[in-house]
Amino acid sequence: MGAYVTAQPPQQQPPHKRPPIEQRIKRLNDSLSKSLPVTAAQKKTIDDAYTVFFTQADKITGDNPPPRPDATDEKSKQMHEQLRKAVNTTVVYNNLPYYNSEDFTPLWVNNTDSLKYLHAIRHFSFTDQDGAVITSETVANKIYVADFFFTSCPGICKKLTTNLLAVQKEFMNDANVSILSHSVTPDIDSVARLKQYAGDFGIVSTKWHLLTGNKDSIYTIARKDYFADEDLGVQKDVNDFLHTENVLLIDKHKRIRGVYKGTSPLEIKNLVTDIHLLEQE
Repeated sequence: MGAYVTAQPPQQQPPHKRPPIEQRIKRLNDSLSKSLPVTAAQKKTIDDAYTVFFTQADKITGDNPPPRPDATDEKSKQMHEQLRKAVNTTVVYNNLPYYNSEDFTPLWVNNTDSLKYLHAIRHFSFTDQDGAVITSETVANKIYVADFFFTSCPGICKKLTTNLLAVQKEFMNDANVSILSHSVTPDIDSVARLKQYAGDFGIVSTKWHLLTGNKDSIYTIARKDYFADEDLGVQKDVNDFLHTENVLLIDKHKRIRGVYKGTSPLEIKNLVTDIHLLEQE
């Protein structure tokens, strides 16, 4: 006579355990850093994107493991659709942020109606090294890089100008990209002096405009529009010398989309990458 075997109830699977979001982000960043160097600002952008996605994905999947890509059951298909929407929500973080204030806090916008409330560079009119009048219309519907310098600067300006030559070289044949360098000593930096400076560095005037003009106008647009000053929050007038090594990336709608340390070759390399990214918008 055979022995009786007592049927055992089906064993429940333990809940799916995920590492904390911070651990998952670190793992991805460690992998990314091996192939692509990133700045602190770019790392924050990536971290924000990962946090948004992982938070939404965890709410969608709950205690379940993520569905297989080839799953065909209804529950998995619904989960895939929800995850796809979560990715679309996160895509805004893959675009360059906007900078709306002098503290350069990055701001991501995924609502086109909100764009009209963002800070934009106002109309300007200056003169370049060829004696040509360069206005905001000159760079209308163009991406441009803006910085501030003076020809008698003994060190930092020369390094900044040398680094920006990489931008000129990369986009030499790209009519959609320009460089505007504003003199902070326009009373000294005449058209002739700017022409000499351009020749010394190999600056091509059709791509890169060295600008002089009314000092009050230059200082006002520098501080009020480009937020270009090292002393944040300190009230200054035209008699206070303007000093900054920041280089700014301006989009086709005159909005600030990037801020970089111009004396750093790595930051300029990041600037070049971001210009290419901005051209895809």
